[in-house]
Amino acid sequence: MRHYSLVVFDEAHRAVGEYAYVTIAKAYRTSRSDPLVLGLTASPGNREEIVRDVCDNLGIVNIEARSDDDPDVRPYVNPVEIDWRTATLPQPVQDIVRGIGDFLEERVRALRDVGLIRSPNVRRRDLLEAGKVLSIGVERFSSSFGRPPFMYYKALMDYAIALKAEHALEMLETQGIEQTLRYFERMAHDATLKGASRSTKSFIHDPRIAEFVASLGRLASAGIEHPKLRQMSSVVSEELARNPASRIIIFTNFRDSVDLIVGYLSRESRARVTRFVGQSSMRSKGLSQREQTEILDLFRAGKYNVLVATSVAEEGLDIPEVQMVLFYDCTPSAIRNIQRRGRTGRKGAGKVVILMTENTREEAYHWAGQQREKRMKEFLKKLDGDLKNRQMKLSDFA
Repeated sequence: MRHYSLVVFDEAHRAVGEYAYVTIAKAYRTSRSDPLVLGLTASPGNREEIVRDVCDNLGIVNIEARSDDDPDVRPYVNPVEIDWRTATLPQPVQDIVRGIGDFLEERVRALRDVGLIRSPNVRRRDLLEAGKVLSIGVERFSSSFGRPPFMYYKALMDYAIALKAEHALEMLETQGIEQTLRYFERMAHDATLKGASRSTKSFIHDPRIAEFVASLGRLASAGIEHPKLRQMSSVVSEELARNPASRIIIFTNFRDSVDLIVGYLSRESRARVTRFVGQSSMRSKGLSQREQTEILDLFRAGKYNVLVATSVAEEGLDIPEVQMVLFYDCTPSAIRNIQRRGRTGRKGAGKVVILMTENTREEAYHWAGQQREKRMKEFLKKLDGDLKNRQMKLSDFA
């Protein structure tokens, strides 16, 4: 790479771990005595240590941070309206949420008793941290926590079942009854497979889980659905009635919800809707890169005017200008929030609509994302100063 005088890394926040950017940057810097690197990103990272890691991996020694409010940026930024819309779960669904929450709390309490969790309001991140501790193995666990080996295996079971219950709770609160039922159906199927884990069998065969599943089935048969579906349909209908030429992207965190949303919006006469997901997995059929390109071309040409997408559409793809971005669910990630919003307002005014379920983890996700964005802007200024202080001065050559 010694023949290149400049290397530009787009979406530079990816330069962590084993991502190819890290290897390329290292090879470039070792092959030239005067390497010149430019990293570009709208979302450098959620935490200061991650941004420092990116800078070290790319050889970045100076940061220029800009926001929409900076005088040299403001003339080139199109206005983006942000509209938050809240929804309330129907009371029968709230009752099941409470029941699954109690089931989850039993397992969390057991993890607290052995010292793996200390937080009073447990989220997935707390459970994953407990899982990291359990990964040290039975011998180190027993010596570190002063517990007999059988308690390690019980904690492993409690941890695995708690993760499954937490996921079911998130699906029900933020996605809907149908998606939650699909999740339980997959668990039931997995429990029948050869080599199925004890935690999967214990979870799906628990009488309380069986009752939750039966109750959800009755609600689905009665036509009860997540209120965000109707809100979303209303927003899309209003936008397409106001501007028939609009292009809309709807983001959701889960592939199951993509299929449900596509089916729901197909009832809307103005919406020409299609799914946009990543490549196939063991659980669901995805799209090849060729299929993704074809869909984007058809979206650009107007055959489709609504794209329902997972995180695959958040960055790194040449997606046409859109007039509206709709968050079907919230994410606590500052990077993903920024990338989602950045899909609109590129060539003209844009609009972002965020759907949020009241009194659920979705509210916490929303505010966590807002705080992380704020902190990101603050530590970028601090980090820029630190990097400049590390740069070699003329006196250092003496």
